[in-house]
Amino acid sequence: WGTAELLPLFTADNTALLLNCVQDAWDALRGMAEQLITRFPTPLPGLESPGTLLPVLRWSLCLSESPRLREAEAGALVLRTIFRKYAQEMGWFLTFAPPAIMGPSRPYGCRR
Repeated sequence: WGTAELLPLFTADNTALLLNCVQDAWDALRGMAEQLITRFPTPLPGLESPGTLLPVLRWSLCLSESPRLREAEAGALVLRTIFRKYAQEMGWFLTFAPPAIMGPSRPYGCRR
C-alpha cells in the first residue's frame, strides 16, 4: 500500500501547522518543526505562488523585529526556510523593499 493514501503529510494544512510550531516556546519543538518543513517539497504546499507566500514573508519579517527572543528566532527560522526553498532551490528573487512588505495592516496580529 502507498503511504500517500494513508497519511497525506505534505499538505497546506501541515505546512501552516509547522510554520506556527516554529514560534512555540519550546526550543525542541521549534527545531523539529524547522527540520520537518525543510524536508517538505519545494514549493511548500499551500505556498506555491508569490501571492500565497507574501503573507508568510511579512509575518516572518514582523516576528524577526520583535524584542522577544523567541519571536525573533522564529522569524529568522522562517526567513531562512523561505530563502532556502524559494531563492536557492527555485531561483526566485525575494525582495524586502517597499511596497512589497508595506501595507495598512499587519498580518497575523503583528504591531509596530
